[in-house]
Amino acid sequence: MDYIPNLLKSSRRFAGRVKRRVLGNSPRREMSRRIRKSSILPEKNLPDGTILFFSPEAGVTPIYVAQCVVARTLKEAGHRVLFSRCFEVFERCPVMDMYQLPYTDGAEIKAATCLKCAGASFDMLD
Repeated sequence: MDYIPNLLKSSRRFAGRVKRRVLGNSPRREMSRRIRKSSILPEKNLPDGTILFFSPEAGVTPIYVAQCVVARTLKEAGHRVLFSRCFEVFERCPVMDMYQLPYTDGAEIKAATCLKCAGASFDMLD
């Protein structure tokens, strides 16, 4: 009888996925499309020296703003700077910890948090 709660949880997740696919243009799909469209890949055959900012905490505004200021300063000083975005890459991230999201369940809440974080990244960089 221990399998019944897991079965119910699994069926709810499946129903949610079906619903999102039927509705089509979900916020998650829109954000994924936007990330793919705006992704800037480093140019090939250039000497190394690009400074990569990988910051999975765009939703923590004070930290992300500070990183953006450092990146802008380096760029103005003539360095090549590349920001890498995170969107639903990690099971947990600093933003999820900041909002104290539960470790189990909460897939919808985590997805909404990822959307907010990616939106904040676009607002500050693009």
